[in-house]
Amino acid sequence: MQTLEASVRDAAVSQNDDGARRGGFVFALAVFLATAFKLYLAATTVRTHNTIFWQKFVVDVQTTGGLGVYYKPYAVTEYFNHPPFVVHFLQFIGWMSDWSGVSTRFLVRLPTIIADVASAVLVWKMSGRGVFGATSSWVFLLFALSPVSVLVSGFHGNTDPIMMMFFLLAIWWAMQNRAPWLVGIAFGMSLNIKIVPLVFVPVFLFALSTPKQRIEYSIAAFLTVFVGGLPYLAQDPIFILRRLFGYNSQYGVWRISRLLDGIAPGGALDSLFRECGKFLLVAAIVGVSWMMNRAAKQRGASFQATGKSAPENDDATLLFGQCAAVAFLFLALTPGFAYQYLVWLVPFTLCLRLPQALWFHAASALYLLSVYTFRWRTVSWYASNPYLSARWGNHIIILETLCWTCVAVLAYSLVKQ
Repeated sequence: MQTLEASVRDAAVSQNDDGARRGGFVFALAVFLATAFKLYLAATTVRTHNTIFWQKFVVDVQTTGGLGVYYKPYAVTEYFNHPPFVVHFLQFIGWMSDWSGVSTRFLVRLPTIIADVASAVLVWKMSGRGVFGATSSWVFLLFALSPVSVLVSGFHGNTDPIMMMFFLLAIWWAMQNRAPWLVGIAFGMSLNIKIVPLVFVPVFLFALSTPKQRIEYSIAAFLTVFVGGLPYLAQDPIFILRRLFGYNSQYGVWRISRLLDGIAPGGALDSLFRECGKFLLVAAIVGVSWMMNRAAKQRGASFQATGKSAPENDDATLLFGQCAAVAFLFLALTPGFAYQYLVWLVPFTLCLRLPQALWFHAASALYLLSVYTFRWRTVSWYASNPYLSARWGNHIIILETLCWTCVAVLAYSLVKQ
């Protein structure tokens, strides 16, 4: 009997291993195909609003110096608002372009494409620890082939995918119970790319169990940002911080701000949301992070009360899920918006059921395609007919509403979990 049971168990394990290998092969193939298409877009599309600015940044860093780029206006209300570490990134891009003769627009996109591959490896490793539970393999396939990721990394041209790669690394190391200072370094590197991960600080601080761990994590993150920003952060820290935290993205192009701006532009609610919306958003994120952490602790206490131990991967699953909830909540409530922000949500679609993931990928892809094709009109497939472009203005708003509604509904679903 024991021999028969052992044989059945070994056969089941072997079958699971074969299934995992097939799943890994399909996932890797999907990542490869998406990467190839991103490289094609990066090499063949001429320019976007973002790549134009990045090309200017590279030239100005070379001519005016790393600090000088912060002082120069690039439009009436736009300035270089990236962390000082990005200046080193621009210097490297400029050097590579001069050395190789490859265009700046391609070299700016290339690191984001590489970062997407690294992010795919990280989430696949997380899946091996059961972080995503019984997530459908189709959800993983959608993640690998995400149209949002393809459009942002291969075409749009910004550093958000690099930021997400380091942020996912911080989550992964936290899942592995690595030293808090190591998690802090990865988190600090994500802040070195963009300051957006600051909204996730409450999640990490609440997740760390002792004051010592929180202090160790915070010091490591701070030192990573400070050292990464040298020498510019030491030369004029106040001015650089004003540039970083004074940026409000675009107001009136995303559902809540568009609604308030359309109903009563300049009215009390519109002005309040425009000026104080980000502070209300931070308060909401802190409150939601605290509630989710409290619910997680109560869940752990209930396991102890019944004499059971929590699942081995429970803490890791909760951390990833809480970050997913905060990411969707941020995009649902933010007063300022930029189109590439949608790429922040792509890894967190792995927390969704298949119908939810399909809804997000379809809604966000249609919205971005409409913006890039008919509003920016900067790629080879754009509509050259001005009448057609004008008619698509209302269609873009409809697709934006569908996309925002999807994000808001999924934010509620993830917070409620």
